[in-house]
Amino acid sequence: MRKLLALCGAVICFSFAASAQDSSTALAAADLTVTVPSPAPSPTRYSTGETFPWKLSVSYQLIRIRPNIGANFNLHGFDASVTRFVNDWFGIEGNVGAAFGDTPSTFTDFNPTAPSLRAKLIQYGGGPHIVYRNSSRIEPWGHIILGGTHIRLTQTAAGPVSVNALAYSVGGGADFKLGPRAFWRAEADFFATRYFSTFQKNFQIKTGLVLNF
Repeated sequence: MRKLLALCGAVICFSFAASAQDSSTALAAADLTVTVPSPAPSPTRYSTGETFPWKLSVSYQLIRIRPNIGANFNLHGFDASVTRFVNDWFGIEGNVGAAFGDTPSTFTDFNPTAPSLRAKLIQYGGGPHIVYRNSSRIEPWGHIILGGTHIRLTQTAAGPVSVNALAYSVGGGADFKLGPRAFWRAEADFFATRYFSTFQKNFQIKTGLVLNF
């Protein structure tokens, strides 16, 4: 009888121990399944491509020539520039362009009855380029280009005439973002030349595609 009671007591103790172990295991499993909420994602910041160190632009240009003597006239052509940035806002720009058109007179002697002349102008130079980059789709910028020009006049009485001159441009514009690497540029510059020992105060506008790389 005593052995039977002892056996029953042992069974009861074993049952309590097993039940306690099962409870601990269940609690541990429950603890493991608890998920900690992740922090809310930070708002996405718009990227304007400021990590790209190079800008290449190819544009149409209109140059309004004011020769001081005679009527003003327009030249149409193309323009290309390459800018290498040394930090997020400052770069060095190289620029070259060409424009063509008809002029009603020479630069030296204005004659209303003279036949129109065919003018071909090449411009080139370089200088600082400063841009303001932020989180918007627009990048305003400004530049100063120092260099020279070469103009060739055809159909003159003495035959074709070619003249070189110093020149500089001061102005700027804005680049409008089209994609991760592409922008569309709008630009306006004061464009000064020095032909025949006098300065010509010209203007030019440009618009075209800009690529970042």
